[in-house]
Amino acid sequence: MRDLPRIFSRTMVDSAVIMVIIGAVSAANWLLTFNRVPNMLTDLTLTYITAEWTFLLAVIVLFLVAVLFLEGIAAMLVLVPILHPIAVGMGVDPVHFGIIVIFNLMIGLITPPMGLCLFVADSVANVGMAKLSRRILPLFLVEFLVLLIITFVPATVTGLPRLLGY
Repeated sequence: MRDLPRIFSRTMVDSAVIMVIIGAVSAANWLLTFNRVPNMLTDLTLTYITAEWTFLLAVIVLFLVAVLFLEGIAAMLVLVPILHPIAVGMGVDPVHFGIIVIFNLMIGLITPPMGLCLFVADSVANVGMAKLSRRILPLFLVEFLVLLIITFVPATVTGLPRLLGY
């Protein structure tokens, strides 16, 4: 019971940091939308990228690079409002696109330097970030292979929802 004030205080600080990030990203998204940047990027992308698989490959690379520098939610809040209209314009199923985005962000959780799960695992195991990163490399490669499968074989993620009538 005596640790409760400290726990509540820490929770408030963590929540405040997340809310500031979401507020800043929301303001940036509003500014981008007000200036029609997503519409211009959609038109530009649809002009130069004509194949769906090329767009999906670009999305994978963009998200994998973004999660190296941004936390997952911030990357999603910045990129999804811009990329979703492009994906729909390219004929990508919105559920499929959402799964691709979420899976990319999941991979970002174990990708240094912003991999939050790496920091948690290191604080528990206390083995050092370099050793931990080497140990998870095979798992990272498996996750990347699964990402490629769900990206280029859409039925792996849309089959069950379609079977259930969605």
